[in-house]
Amino acid sequence: MFIKRDVDGAIIAISQQASIEFVEQIADDNHELQEFLDKIQPQNDVSNSLKDSDADFIRVLDDLINLLTEKRIIQFTDLPHPAQQKLLARVSLRQSVNNLNLLSEDVDNETIHL
Repeated sequence: MFIKRDVDGAIIAISQQASIEFVEQIADDNHELQEFLDKIQPQNDVSNSLKDSDADFIRVLDDLINLLTEKRIIQFTDLPHPAQQKLLARVSLRQSVNNLNLLSEDVDNETIHL
Protein backbone atom coordinates (compact mmCIF):
# COMPACT_ATOMS: atom_id res chain seq x y z
CA MET A 1 0.00 0.00 0.00
CA PHE A 2 1.24 3.51 -0.79
CA ILE A 3 0.38 6.48 1.38
CA LYS A 4 0.27 10.25 1.29
CA ARG A 5 0.98 12.22 4.46
CA ASP A 6 0.09 15.74 5.58
CA VAL A 7 2.63 18.28 6.90
CA ASP A 8 2.36 16.77 10.39
CA GLY A 9 3.19 13.29 9.09
CA ALA A 10 -0.31 11.83 9.45
CA ILE A 11 -1.68 9.59 6.72
CA ILE A 12 -4.30 11.45 4.68
CA ALA A 13 -4.74 9.17 1.65
CA ILE A 14 -3.87 5.68 0.42
CA SER A 15 -3.38 4.06 -2.97
CA GLN A 16 -2.66 0.58 -4.21
CA GLN A 17 -0.28 2.00 -6.81
CA ALA A 18 2.74 4.25 -6.51
CA SER A 19 2.49 7.68 -8.10
CA ILE A 20 3.92 11.16 -7.73
CA GLU A 21 1.68 11.80 -4.71
CA PHE A 22 1.93 8.28 -3.27
CA VAL A 23 5.62 7.50 -2.96
CA GLU A 24 5.85 6.00 0.52
CA GLN A 25 5.13 2.30 0.71
CA ILE A 26 3.74 0.87 3.93
CA ALA A 27 2.92 -2.66 5.07
CA ASP A 28 -0.75 -3.63 5.06
CA ASP A 29 -0.56 -4.52 8.76
CA ASN A 30 1.09 -1.23 9.80
CA HIS A 31 -0.67 0.26 12.85
CA GLU A 32 -0.83 3.77 11.30
CA LEU A 33 -2.53 2.40 8.22
CA GLN A 34 -4.99 0.41 10.33
CA GLU A 35 -5.85 3.53 12.37
CA PHE A 36 -6.43 5.50 9.15
CA LEU A 37 -8.69 2.76 7.76
CA ASP A 38 -10.61 2.58 11.04
CA LYS A 39 -11.26 6.34 10.84
CA ILE A 40 -12.62 6.27 7.30
CA GLN A 41 -14.64 3.04 7.64
CA PRO A 42 -17.68 4.66 9.33
CA GLN A 43 -17.87 7.17 6.46
CA ASN A 44 -17.90 4.31 3.95
CA ASP A 45 -20.65 2.53 5.89
CA VAL A 46 -22.83 5.65 5.84
CA SER A 47 -22.10 6.18 2.15
CA ASN A 48 -23.04 2.58 1.33
CA SER A 49 -26.23 2.86 3.37
CA LEU A 50 -27.14 6.03 1.49
CA LYS A 51 -26.56 4.30 -1.86
CA ASP A 52 -28.75 1.38 -0.79
CA SER A 53 -31.42 3.82 0.36
CA ASP A 54 -31.23 5.64 -2.99
CA ALA A 55 -31.86 2.40 -4.88
CA ASP A 56 -34.88 1.63 -2.70
CA PHE A 57 -36.18 5.17 -3.08
CA ILE A 58 -35.89 5.01 -6.88
CA ARG A 59 -38.18 1.97 -6.82
CA VAL A 60 -40.66 3.96 -4.71
CA LEU A 61 -40.60 6.77 -7.27
CA ASP A 62 -41.11 4.26 -10.10
CA ASP A 63 -44.16 2.87 -8.31
CA LEU A 64 -45.49 6.36 -7.54
CA ILE A 65 -45.20 7.49 -11.16
CA ASN A 66 -46.94 4.28 -12.30
CA LEU A 67 -49.74 4.82 -9.79
CA LEU A 68 -50.23 8.46 -10.78
CA THR A 69 -50.39 7.58 -14.47
CA GLU A 70 -52.73 4.62 -13.89
CA LYS A 71 -55.12 6.87 -11.94
CA ARG A 72 -54.79 9.46 -14.72
CA ILE A 73 -53.60 12.12 -12.28
CA ILE A 74 -50.66 12.74 -14.59
CA GLN A 75 -50.00 11.57 -18.10
CA PHE A 76 -46.75 9.95 -19.07
CA THR A 77 -46.33 12.56 -21.79
CA ASP A 78 -46.50 15.32 -19.14
CA LEU A 79 -43.08 14.21 -17.94
CA PRO A 80 -39.98 15.75 -19.55
CA HIS A 81 -38.67 13.71 -22.47
CA PRO A 82 -35.43 12.68 -20.68
CA ALA A 83 -37.50 11.41 -17.73
CA GLN A 84 -39.74 9.44 -20.12
CA GLN A 85 -36.67 7.83 -21.72
CA LYS A 86 -35.21 6.85 -18.35
CA LEU A 87 -38.49 5.39 -17.14
CA LEU A 88 -38.94 3.39 -20.34
CA ALA A 89 -35.38 2.08 -20.07
CA ARG A 90 -36.03 0.96 -16.48
CA VAL A 91 -39.27 -0.77 -17.50
CA SER A 92 -37.41 -2.59 -20.27
CA LEU A 93 -34.63 -3.67 -17.91
CA ARG A 94 -37.12 -4.86 -15.31
CA GLN A 95 -38.99 -6.90 -17.96
CA SER A 96 -35.71 -8.48 -19.09
CA VAL A 97 -34.89 -9.50 -15.53
CA ASN A 98 -38.39 -10.87 -14.98
CA ASN A 99 -38.21 -12.88 -18.22
CA LEU A 100 -34.93 -14.43 -17.11
CA ASN A 101 -36.48 -15.46 -13.79
CA LEU A 102 -39.41 -17.18 -15.49
CA LEU A 103 -37.23 -20.01 -16.77
CA SER A 104 -36.30 -22.27 -13.87
CA GLU A 105 -35.21 -25.87 -13.75
CA ASP A 106 -36.94 -28.44 -11.58
CA VAL A 107 -34.09 -30.86 -10.93
CA ASP A 108 -36.29 -33.42 -9.16
CA ASN A 109 -38.75 -33.83 -12.03
CA GLU A 110 -36.24 -33.12 -14.79
CA THR A 111 -38.67 -30.65 -16.33
CA ILE A 112 -38.39 -27.02 -17.24
CA HIS A 113 -41.23 -24.71 -16.19
CA LEU A 114 -42.16 -21.62 -18.16
